[in-house]
Amino acid sequence: MNEPLKLVITDLAKGLPAITPSFGAALAEACAVCLEEQKHSQGVEITVNGDFNAKFELSWQPVTEQMLRCPNDEEFTTEQIAIRHCIFDC
Repeated sequence: MNEPLKLVITDLAKGLPAITPSFGAALAEACAVCLEEQKHSQGVEITVNGDFNAKFELSWQPVTEQMLRCPNDEEFTTEQIAIRHCIFDC
């Protein structure tokens, strides 16, 4: 596999054809919180195998105390991460 592609999760806040910028920002925050709670560091690499194979280097915005308090519901945050996976992986 070649060098990893840069995947800036915060870019979800720009919106996509079926995602508003505000919803994208919420998804990006949920991803950032989840990644940091799982002790991942900026630049962590993930490998995607399936219809295509690629390696990505992830980056995200710094997690703040306010982000940790909102919504402070692990199930909700996990749901948001699942949506993000569907967006990128489907």
